[in-house]
Parts: sequence; structure tokens; C-alpha cells
Amino acid sequence: ADVSFHIQETNRLLREFNAEFARRWLNFEMRGQTDDPEFMSMMTLLYSRHVCRLSPWPEEFVFSFSDMNSAPFRTMFFSEFLPGGRHRGWSRAADLHRITVPTLVLTGEHDLLTPSESWLIHLGIAGSRLRIFADSAHMPFWECPAEHLAETETFWKALRS
Repeated sequence: ADVSFHIQETNRLLREFNAEFARRWLNFEMRGQTDDPEFMSMMTLLYSRHVCRLSPWPEEFVFSFSDMNSAPFRTMFFSEFLPGGRHRGWSRAADLHRITVPTLVLTGEHDLLTPSESWLIHLGIAGSRLRIFADSAHMPFWECPAEHLAETETFWKALRS
């Protein structure tokens, strides 16, 4: 909902590794060296903590990276960690109140789209429901499928009643 807040949150996640990790990560990004083997190793570590905490990763998740075109994302945002791109400073937080349909906001405790960001979305949408999945990252449908399914079923059943 707010790119500047997302950049702030993702940089906090980088610093949680340590200051040197964050410095090296941002240097690789600024130099456009995201195909460097060291950066790729750092990315795997970050994704293992904040995108998918399963080991090994699901085959579909691994496949999604095999032929991914990151050009549209880089045009819009440049990076999840550095402000830039066409969406620099973009925020729709002030417009969230305009959403008037039932809304389920799902996030993992360790999600790259942090619980704080999801909380901001939840607070902006009247009547929304927020669920933060414990010990999960960005993929609760794989990391805790039973809980994820139960939450979505509860949401849908409430809509029918």
C-alpha cells in the first residue's frame, strides 16, 4: 500500500542479518550486479527467511525463478530495498478506506511484506480481517497449508451466511 514504508521495512529486515550484510546487499543492487554469485547466495538466505521457510523449497517455487522476467518489476520499483523506478514514493494507503468489499489480509510472521505493512492495510480497510501466520513467511499456503486453508474457508463461509 506504501512503497516508502515497504522500503523502510525491507531494509530493516536486511539489517536484522547484520549491518555488513545490508551494506553488501545494497552495494550489489546499486551496481546492478544482482547476478553475482555472492549476491545470489545472499538472496537465497534472505528468501529462505522471508519468502519461503520450507527446506527444500517447493518445486513450483523454484520453477518460478527459472525463467522469470524481472524487467517489469525493476521498471516499477527498481528494487524492494532501494527507492526508485516509476513507483518511487507511490502510496495508496490513504485510499484503502475506499475498499468496501469483504477483505482478508494474510501475512506470515516473517513475511517480506511485513506484518506491519499488512497491519497498515488491515487498518485502512474497514471490516477487514487480518491473519498473521506464526513461523511463516510469504507462502503460508505451502508453509502451513492446513491453517491457511482453514482461515480462507472461515472467511468464505462467513461471506455466505
